[in-house]
Amino acid sequence: MNQSRRLRLSKLSLGLVVALAAAPAFAQSTSAGVGGLVTDNGGQPVVGAEVTITHVESGTVSRATTDASGRYNARGLRVGGPYQVTITKSGSGTKTEDNVFLTLNQVNTVNAALTGDLTTLETVTAVGFTGGSEVFSATKMGSGTSVDRVTIENLPSVNGNIQDYMRLDPRVTFSDRASGSITAGGMNPRFNKITIDGVSASDTFGLEGNNMPTQRQPVSMEAIEAIDVNLSNYDVTMSGAAGANVNAVTKSGTNEFHGSVYGTYRDGDWFGDYPGRVAGSTAVNVTGMPFDEYDDESTWGVTLGGPIIKDKLFFFANYEKFKQTNIGPAGKSQGTNPLATGNADFTAADLAEVQRIALDEWGFDAGGLTGGGDTELEEYALKLDWNISDAHRASLRYSKLEQNRVRPEASTASVLALSSNWFNHAKTVESYVGQLFSDWSDTFSTELKVSYRDYSAIRISPTNAPTIQVYFDDGVAQNGNDSPIGSNSNSFAGLDAIRLGTERSSPGNALMTETWNYFGSGTWTIGDHDIKFGAEYSESEIYNFFLQDSWGNYSFYVPRPLVNGVRVSDFSNLLRGQYFDYDLQTNPANPDAIAARYKNKSLGFFVQDTWYVTPNLTLTLGLRADKPSASPNPPFNECFAAAPGTVNAACGTGYTGGFGIANNNTYNGDYIIQPRFGFNYTFDSERSMQLRGGVGLFQGDAPNVWVGNAYSSTGMNYVSYQNLSAWQTVPFSADGLNQNVPTTPGAGVRNVNAISDDFELPSVWKANLAIDVETPWNGIVASAELLLTDVKNGLFYRSLNVGPGYLGPDGRVLYWNPNSPRPFGNTSSCQNNSNPCNAPNTTITNGARYNRNAYFGDVFLLENTNKGKGQQLTVSLTKPFSTESDWSWSLGYTRTNAEEVSALTSSTAGSGYGSQLGVNINEPTSSTARYEIKDRFSGSLNWTHKFFGDYATQVGLVYEGRSGRPFSYIFSGDANGDNRTFNDLFYVPNGTGNDVKFGTLTPTGGFVANAAMEQAFWTWLEQQDGLSRYKGTYAPENGFTSGWVNTFDIRISQELPGFMKGHKSKIWLDIQNVGNLINKDWGHVLDYGFNANNAVATLQGIHNGQYVYGYRSGTEFGQATAYGMPTNADGQTNGISQWSLQVGLKYEF
Repeated sequence: MNQSRRLRLSKLSLGLVVALAAAPAFAQSTSAGVGGLVTDNGGQPVVGAEVTITHVESGTVSRATTDASGRYNARGLRVGGPYQVTITKSGSGTKTEDNVFLTLNQVNTVNAALTGDLTTLETVTAVGFTGGSEVFSATKMGSGTSVDRVTIENLPSVNGNIQDYMRLDPRVTFSDRASGSITAGGMNPRFNKITIDGVSASDTFGLEGNNMPTQRQPVSMEAIEAIDVNLSNYDVTMSGAAGANVNAVTKSGTNEFHGSVYGTYRDGDWFGDYPGRVAGSTAVNVTGMPFDEYDDESTWGVTLGGPIIKDKLFFFANYEKFKQTNIGPAGKSQGTNPLATGNADFTAADLAEVQRIALDEWGFDAGGLTGGGDTELEEYALKLDWNISDAHRASLRYSKLEQNRVRPEASTASVLALSSNWFNHAKTVESYVGQLFSDWSDTFSTELKVSYRDYSAIRISPTNAPTIQVYFDDGVAQNGNDSPIGSNSNSFAGLDAIRLGTERSSPGNALMTETWNYFGSGTWTIGDHDIKFGAEYSESEIYNFFLQDSWGNYSFYVPRPLVNGVRVSDFSNLLRGQYFDYDLQTNPANPDAIAARYKNKSLGFFVQDTWYVTPNLTLTLGLRADKPSASPNPPFNECFAAAPGTVNAACGTGYTGGFGIANNNTYNGDYIIQPRFGFNYTFDSERSMQLRGGVGLFQGDAPNVWVGNAYSSTGMNYVSYQNLSAWQTVPFSADGLNQNVPTTPGAGVRNVNAISDDFELPSVWKANLAIDVETPWNGIVASAELLLTDVKNGLFYRSLNVGPGYLGPDGRVLYWNPNSPRPFGNTSSCQNNSNPCNAPNTTITNGARYNRNAYFGDVFLLENTNKGKGQQLTVSLTKPFSTESDWSWSLGYTRTNAEEVSALTSSTAGSGYGSQLGVNINEPTSSTARYEIKDRFSGSLNWTHKFFGDYATQVGLVYEGRSGRPFSYIFSGDANGDNRTFNDLFYVPNGTGNDVKFGTLTPTGGFVANAAMEQAFWTWLEQQDGLSRYKGTYAPENGFTSGWVNTFDIRISQELPGFMKGHKSKIWLDIQNVGNLINKDWGHVLDYGFNANNAVATLQGIHNGQYVYGYRSGTEFGQATAYGMPTNADGQTNGISQWSLQVGLKYEF
């Protein structure tokens, strides 16, 4: 007899049914609950029945009494089990239910019909599992998936990360598995929220692409009891996530001492060969080469739990250490630098001379080609659970993670980065959380929670030298890069270089946050209503120092004249400090003003009514209000706020006006009101069937960095000096802490990041409608669900300091000098051109952002947009776990359409603006979302069988088949003159020859046609799938999709006897991408990488009203190297495109 059939018999003939519900119950899901309806033989409610809920392993007891409606509730219970639920009423009888397992963030329903007997009924074991029978509950309304400890242990997880289990929800997928980025419904991963025991485990500041502050979550997966993934949970305690709200809870001790020693190991030789090149890399092609990103990685740890005072006080502790040795980018063993490619503009002797000059003349060690380091993580966790009484339960958890990771600044095909340009990233996450659950009466209970999190991320550089590039002559005369001056003209393009000194983003780079969170809620049961109400307050104190080039950034040129037929490098420019470009951002008068320092606060209130209208219909209606604030406001910039064109003393002599916008705005000061409604209707049918759905508004916490940028760039806290070449008046300094600052008036500009005065945090409307049906076949559950999202407040960047602009031939606004016939971006003086200049063009340069406000540099405005939406249709089949079968599995398909205005792929305002690909930069238009995965098939399988006594053999498998990531066709470089490169959508020529010319423009604007170039373009175009249909218009943003991806991960495990009675050991083998092990042509993950684009051509300028196109580089249209294996920020693929093996061992006692 299968489980579902037994459930129906129990309901019909015995009067007791256990169904695992999915009702939202607690703030960020730190506990579980149980409740239900008690009736007599005639179906009437039984008043005053005593309900005893006992956690068998710890002896924890909770009690409740049925009210006038016959209902009872018990909240704040441990997740998992087993529990025993006993319901007694004098004169009516006793019912006992054993082996009840409670699921995280779910109220598990035990209904009983007392028949007057005093016998214990046949027990029904109810175990939570991803999908399956737990969906059938009167309070299951929204979209989500629960993951219990059984699933965590049995399914493969090579990375040991929570993201491996988030993907079990069919609507959630890896958008970039190399970096661990997870998207829900095509939304930016930064819009997800991950908590552990109610404490944020997310990258709340927003610097990491995978939305995690460290390489792994702050608490080991070995200490995690259960995970709950929610996409549209309408409970009002859910906050801070416009994407997925992911909650995990840690393990607790019991009345018996139990523990484990465990470890995993993966060798660098246990990988398949690279199936392609690295996406976007022009360095060594690693196709067919062995994996070389680290030598090996290992994890080992220990857990121990047990009683301090039996039945009263318990502990659970965990320690874990993870290590990767000799890390580096893909291809590091082959050398990813110009010397390794064999055609560098410099020699090994030249490299040695640069190293000598740095040490002997400049006084610092430039480092070498190697210096590989390790990544190390250590995690500690301790949890105490205290049964104060049957009515009051408390817990306290402490955890700490320390990570040290060497971040090698990856070399490229044209730049060799020495180890002085590397840095170590030291991170610490430490948190405390205390919770108190209290049952004050049979109808009123409360939950109180206080948490604290301390996070720091500090870059440690091996030197205090400035950033230095040494460019070498390429030996080609009169090609435009001889004796370069400044970087505006790109005069050093095509030259190979050696980079040394401090990485330009690392000087003083430090992020420190301290966050307190307070939560309180009460639940009052009144008849058929559960009234929940409460408040939440959080406060984060933030310190962020980030200023690129704050220790200086120099570029030197090394001529290589012919001497007796041999090119000899001349290092005299280095010896006398003659740089050709110097960039510096600094505030020598008040360096303390550079860092962003502020407090980010949020105050929330909520109220909700869960109404059990009839035994078949349940409704929830709730309201949540959140008010974000920041203090103090950013310092007010009077010059910036002045009206354009007006004289203002704050701007100084020679400058007039700003932008007429206050730069000290943060949030608008209003509450964000979020109504939410959900319903569930259970049909009266032989087999379980329900209709569920709801609608609600969800406010998401945008990463603090997007608001913090207003503190980091006020236009007053630093001055930016760019493209300086006056080496004699501003001498070179090899001491990054003592840089020479230009004194010439007007040499520097001021960058400002402002926020609109009506700014609100992002929020989205969500609505779902679903039907779940238990089929006649082995308890398999069929589900279909539609999830809709509609943006109420999204985010969008405007670039304000670009000049007036004018319309180009294709209708896009251009910001080049409309009066200059020169090529776009040509700002070099006539004396530096190989061709003579003719009047009157000798003074008419063609720089970006023509006629801008010269007092300011980059000016970005962050504001809201209501454009963007999404639809997800999911169909699934699930066979839940049962004691009668060795098999459980799930299979689902999700179709996603997602639109957005801004991908917001990065943390700085400039990068955020640059990720908005478009035609007219300051017009918010929605298009296919950067993170959309159009089609996804997902599945999991778990097989367990005991061949040898009580020792299980298990096989767990996870499958994902999905369409590729979207990408865009764009122009190379800066096409429209907004001073941002690679963000302009490509205009596809119409083919008639009247809109685009192919060739080159001379320095004075003359056009030289190139028929071979034109033919090469049309040949290339025909090879691009779908691009030709956009002839005469621009190629849409994210309008193209890379190849399909199919991956299988598998775990094979075997339990074995231990050394003592009651002990057990377990060994396992994880195979990531097992399909690739079977066939090397399967399982490849290839796309256009982080940038998700293919740069087609350079837009050189306009000639007689027509665009002039040139090769992207060399004689190439498009970028053949753009397509390949995606990587994380350190150039590592993590082996996602090939098979790899990991072995594991655990001894349990």
